[in-house]
Amino acid sequence: MLRELPRGVLRLQVRLPSPSPDNELDRVRLLVTADVLRRAVEVAGTQVLEALVADEAGEELEPTYREFCIEPPLAVLDSQADVAEALLGSAVVELRTADVEPSPAVAVSVAVGPVAAPEDVSDVDPLAVRWLLLATPYGKELRLDPPRLAAAGTSLQRLRSLVAACAGSPSAPLPLTSVTAAVHALNDDLDTLALVRAVEEIADDSTLDDGAKFEALVYLDRILGVELTRALRP
Repeated sequence: MLRELPRGVLRLQVRLPSPSPDNELDRVRLLVTADVLRRAVEVAGTQVLEALVADEAGEELEPTYREFCIEPPLAVLDSQADVAEALLGSAVVELRTADVEPSPAVAVSVAVGPVAAPEDVSDVDPLAVRWLLLATPYGKELRLDPPRLAAAGTSLQRLRSLVAACAGSPSAPLPLTSVTAAVHALNDDLDTLALVRAVEEIADDSTLDDGAKFEALVYLDRILGVELTRALRP
């Protein structure tokens, strides 16, 4: 998917469904997926102009942006008809929930699958939720249950501790084989699961110097956005 996108500037629209008691996590997943797409494209050197089409004003979404480490869009609009004016050109890519019909005017329309949660997840680390969202192909339905959320939280804590432990080691080159394979998978179809697996494999690779692990994990976190350097903060 990402290989086929234009270079220079990418115009992206995200069509956020109206809030309801049943779709809060669907909305979060859509915003997180858009954020990872933006991060991946920008790491590759392309500027992203993003418009969010939503019923709410931008300030109403700020807590969600902050909790889930999402970069706010350039514009929040109440009508899709205003996207081209806000982005100084028509959107090329859109992200939407799976129950919404694609827009005929865009070149690429990405449908993000639903999320089912049997219990309230408001007391869970939002970035553990983000990690679990990214560990699932974006088009598939995802079920968030307590064991999976607990495992995601444990994985993040382990990775953050590892990054902190490796931070003082001499710098070393990126392990290009692992990093390149993960980025290629991401470029093919926004395969965030490949990125998650690459992070876990690099963390567990006993043949890598600590400095190489640190450089690789920090680099991949620029795309994943789960604050692997959190333990380094004073």
